[in-house]
Amino acid sequence: MKVIEKPTEKMRMAMFSAEVGDDVFGDDSTVKKLERLSAEIFGKESALFFPSGSMANATTVKVHTNEGDGAFGVYIKGYTKAR
Repeated sequence: MKVIEKPTEKMRMAMFSAEVGDDVFGDDSTVKKLERLSAEIFGKESALFFPSGSMANATTVKVHTNEGDGAFGVYIKGYTKAR
């Protein structure tokens, strides 16, 4: 089953009027705000925003392993049921 979420008109307006910047250079105020809020919620000094689970997982493997270490991954196909 394939579930596709379509943005509402309110979501579209929020995206259209959002202040944007380049996160690579650290000037995306929305990302910075999200990272600060996440750090506060979890009681951490700082937080990182990852736009995808794959990017977060790859970073985790890189942080917790050294070059030449053996690492393996498991792919589990998931799905979401429509309501």
